[in-house]
Amino acid sequence: MFMLVQYRRPDGYIQGVWQAAVDTALHDQGDDPTATVGYQLVETEIPITSLVTDYYMADVGLVPKDVLTLTATPSTIPADGVSEAIITVTPFVVCTLIVSGQTFDLTDADPELVLTADSPQIFLINLAPMAPYKAESITMEAT
Repeated sequence: MFMLVQYRRPDGYIQGVWQAAVDTALHDQGDDPTATVGYQLVETEIPITSLVTDYYMADVGLVPKDVLTLTATPSTIPADGVSEAIITVTPFVVCTLIVSGQTFDLTDADPELVLTADSPQIFLINLAPMAPYKAESITMEAT
């Protein structure tokens, strides 16, 4: 199967994919490349959903993303406004976490996120989209 992959030039993050049985059907699908957006025609049997979530575009073509692990320690805390859960990324990379819709940057100087809660709730924690990395979502509960 032929696919036209639209990606961000600075980091290779895949932004869109068009699919066709023959490559000539894809030649006019994308806009002209720019300094920030590129297009690459690839022939692959990788399903589109996996292509977008599990790969990024590099100079050598499609490259599998490295898997990171998100961890909440502990995964449940009392909703007392004092107890803390520490959110980490392993192996550590500078990244952004999305916690129930809010973004938090993890840096070399601040590689952990500390969560507290003063009311019962469940926090959904995701890695913000990054070209070379992916991670499964986790939850942390305040009871």
